[in-house]
Amino acid sequence: PYITSITPEAGPAAKDIYVTIKGKDFEVLEDGTGPSVNIGGRNISASNIKVYDDQNRLVEGKKYRLGTKLKFVLKGQLPTLSGAVDVVVKNPS
Repeated sequence: PYITSITPEAGPAAKDIYVTIKGKDFEVLEDGTGPSVNIGGRNISASNIKVYDDQNRLVEGKKYRLGTKLKFVLKGQLPTLSGAVDVVVKNPS
């Protein structure tokens, strides 16, 4: 997968943040398993991530298999993240 943008670029660390990652080749398998995301060492499981295509259709793995947008909630927690952090999207295959 390839990331082109992340929104928001920053947010309150101790509160939930609604995140959108745009890019290409975000894969969803036929069984519905999608990509996982790691932000600064925090894992967001595939079951908590929604994948959408260019037409904003939900990619569920049957009719549509590749998406261009991921949406999920990054739960607020302590200790907080500060500064630049790595963001990794990993496809299930």
